[in-house]
Amino acid sequence: MEFGFLKCLEIVGGLLLMAVPGYLVVKLKIIPAEFIGGLAKLTVYVCQPLLMLACFQDYGFSKDLKLETYALIMIILYVFMFVLARVVFIPFKDAAQRRTNSFGAVFGNVGFMGIPVVAALMPDKPEALIYVALGLAIFNVLAFTAGTYVMTGDRKYVSFKKAFLNPTMIGVVLGLILFFCNAKLPYVIYTPVKTLGNLCIPLTMVMLGMRFATAEFKSLFISPGAYLVSFLKLVVFPLAAFGLVKLFNPSDVIAAVVVICSAMPCASLVLMFAEIYDEADSYAASRSILLSSLLSVVTVPLILMLL
Repeated sequence: MEFGFLKCLEIVGGLLLMAVPGYLVVKLKIIPAEFIGGLAKLTVYVCQPLLMLACFQDYGFSKDLKLETYALIMIILYVFMFVLARVVFIPFKDAAQRRTNSFGAVFGNVGFMGIPVVAALMPDKPEALIYVALGLAIFNVLAFTAGTYVMTGDRKYVSFKKAFLNPTMIGVVLGLILFFCNAKLPYVIYTPVKTLGNLCIPLTMVMLGMRFATAEFKSLFISPGAYLVSFLKLVVFPLAAFGLVKLFNPSDVIAAVVVICSAMPCASLVLMFAEIYDEADSYAASRSILLSSLLSVVTVPLILMLL
């Protein structure tokens, strides 16, 4: 499966243009920045789980799907990045920055940016979003367990309950149950599920624009930690993914989804965790998210040229 640079740049750029209204409404003080929290909750608790459910409804059960292959590749990738990030950031003397950067280098914006990029690049491959949904399930389990430990350095914050009982995971599990039972939702239910799920893409882009409107760009470009996180997340992670798909030689769709999701910028979850836990650094988190998001406009199309 081939993706030309200009095509990828056009798609990624088009998605980021959807962030412009969010940027403008905050900068022009039409909507306060605090509104981001409400939009985030709407996306996380309603739109994203419904999108996960709809993904499995759009593609009938097939033995051709290699969910176990995709899961194995992603788990190996996460383990590799966990180890690498911990080693790379050892020289950082500030413990909070070291933990936050290690977390940010591993977890990408698969839900808020990966989904729209995959959907835009592969509109004729509905099974691609099934793999993304499975990837999000793996993401959630690791983020609330190993990720929480990396962020805090304390096992008491590890929560298997949050790892499995969160909106995205519930949507994935319901989708999987219906998928393996080859059961379809009635039209009267599927229509609102699909419609609300599709809101996930524009809402996440609008939120990204609102977040940029509140950013301090002067400090953004002078942070060595943010550049190192961005390099690991946008270059090393996807190159490792590319190496693994060459080793496993999966289907073109799996290979593309693995590399695309690995090439996404830092997840917004990094900032959420940093604001929750005192052991982390919220300023380091926000700088890494914003810088990696800006750089991804160029790095994502370049990485996808490898496919």
